[in-house]
Amino acid sequence: MNRLEIRIRRIRDAIREIRANRPFVLGPTLDPHEVLAFEVRNNLGLPDGFRRFVLEIGNGGDGPTLKGWPPFDPTSESMNDVSRWAADFQGAHFRQERDDRGYVIVGEHDNGPFDFLVITGNERGSVWWSDGKNRQTPARLAHDPRMPFYCRGADRVLPHDNIQSPAHRVGFLDYYANWLQLEINEIRDASESG
Repeated sequence: MNRLEIRIRRIRDAIREIRANRPFVLGPTLDPHEVLAFEVRNNLGLPDGFRRFVLEIGNGGDGPTLKGWPPFDPTSESMNDVSRWAADFQGAHFRQERDDRGYVIVGEHDNGPFDFLVITGNERGSVWWSDGKNRQTPARLAHDPRMPFYCRGADRVLPHDNIQSPAHRVGFLDYYANWLQLEINEIRDASESG
């Protein structure tokens, strides 16, 4: 079993454990033909982990931000706007509010901030954060071995930085799996103290 298969299996196991203890909602998986048609039409490939997740586990719903994860719709007009994918995502040059070129939103916070998965360019496959108001340059989420990354909101803190090493990049599966582990830890802590 390869690394991707192991990660997918662990995510499924975590979702099962959470569902055994509380409601947990994910949207339905996507049709593989629609995803392939989207990729062909736009001359791109979704990052492997994200692609597998939306095809095999679910699409949108409960997720690492207070407002959850908006579903990815490969058939929508906005997702199939050629200008959206014509230019690669330009991290440091990202300035427009909700300038959606080269990425898909994977989490929405209250009052504008959002997390997004880069689909095009050198940052392809990395999850980033934007304040949504042009006050800050967006930041790539990064691993910090001293502190797991978690999402902003409630008492959770999600460190953001612009570490340039690819080894520190956070992909969609890591982003989602770390949130699932936080949820499991809260369930276990509640059952131990209750």
